[in-house]
Amino acid sequence: MKKLPIIAFGALIIGFLALCIYSYNQNQQYDQWIASLDRSKYIEKDERNGNLGDNYEGNKDAKVLIVEYADYQCPGCATTFPYLSEIVEEYKGKVGLIFRSFILSYHKNGTAAAHAANAAALQGYWQAYATILFKNQSEWEDLEAGKRDAKFKSYFEEASKGQGNADQFLSDMNSEAVKKKVKSDMAVAKLVNITETPTIIINGEKLPTISVNESTFKKTVHEMIDAALKKADSGSSNNTK
Repeated sequence: MKKLPIIAFGALIIGFLALCIYSYNQNQQYDQWIASLDRSKYIEKDERNGNLGDNYEGNKDAKVLIVEYADYQCPGCATTFPYLSEIVEEYKGKVGLIFRSFILSYHKNGTAAAHAANAAALQGYWQAYATILFKNQSEWEDLEAGKRDAKFKSYFEEASKGQGNADQFLSDMNSEAVKKKVKSDMAVAKLVNITETPTIIINGEKLPTISVNESTFKKTVHEMIDAALKKADSGSSNNTK
């Protein structure tokens, strides 16, 4: 009879080790998947990112892609986001903007905001919702959870013009799908060595740190886009010869 506790203990140890091995293998497979992604292109939906592909504006398959790593609570991101939206619109399908979350640890509501934006994305309202989040950043950045979530719900109702399911939105904010999406964004950002927000990369070229002055910012982005378009068009011409 005394052997039973020993056998039970041994079974627990074996089970624990099996769980550790399984967890290790899962993490290895996840890391391999992240490493295999082309971070300069649109990342398709996958079970590992909650079946939520990259959030984007414009043409996700355009010759020139702006990839932005940003935090919804970052003041600089709030300033540059509408500028980038305007620029994408100007190029009428020739340029796309891909947005990935890189949440700064000291931002109180940065994670919750990223969850809210992706919950809105599940119903097809990411761009409108992100625009409202950034525009009203000062309203929610210091709120406690209850008031913050009520504010986020009101933004969703505004972004969806009352057509979205607000209760589903609140549920999705804490869903596994949204958590996986934010986790994958952060994992990709880590591989790209992102350390600050906003970090903006245009066809593989990082936008230099410049003044967030509107005219200076737009001028620099336009120059980089035009150079990238010229290079892409030149490459296409050479391939047809």
